[in-house]
Amino acid sequence: MIHQIAATLLLMIVFGTLYGALRDRYPKGSLVFKASATCMTVWNCGSGLAAGKQGFSDWMIFVGLLFCVLADVLLELEFLWGVVTFGIAHFCFIAGIYRIEGIQIGSILGILGIYGVFLMIFHKGLPKLGKLKIPVLLYAAVLSSMVSMAVSAAVIVPGRSRYFLAAGACAFLISDSLIAVRTIEKKQSLLLGAVLLILYYGAVYMMGMSVYMH
Repeated sequence: MIHQIAATLLLMIVFGTLYGALRDRYPKGSLVFKASATCMTVWNCGSGLAAGKQGFSDWMIFVGLLFCVLADVLLELEFLWGVVTFGIAHFCFIAGIYRIEGIQIGSILGILGIYGVFLMIFHKGLPKLGKLKIPVLLYAAVLSSMVSMAVSAAVIVPGRSRYFLAAGACAFLISDSLIAVRTIEKKQSLLLGAVLLILYYGAVYMMGMSVYMH
């Protein structure tokens, strides 16, 4: 077990670093490294399924991670379709989490709270998105639901697997919030790019580990 964890983590770091180093010079060619890094968490998740962890929630997380791989590429080629594909991935995660804990009052309050904070922070910048405004608002609602339900599941059904799931969801939230800042304010920097990659790959890796460590 420890050998696979170390191998996939190392390969994710290598592929992610190659993508970060090459994306400006080879915008399309470097996408193979971006997607390959995310495939490492698909590998872990698939290994968990192969070991007998084949509940509905585990399969939904696996399918969601496959959509993340696709979204990695689409986001760089056509931003809108990338957002839509990530939204589908989060719907898969939500379906899996729902099987664990259903919908609780705490989850609903959390969804409203997270989405409300998003609107408070970004309401002035949303008009700058033009045609992306509605897709981004819908995506934020789906992401808020996924994060709140994942955290609630970790509280209601505690355990190592659920903690990984909740941590991955929270990392997704922070990563996507920073992407929103970058997109709205049109801010670009090497530091921000590196932080985004670390948060995103950390998010998907922990989502995959939630099945691997089940």
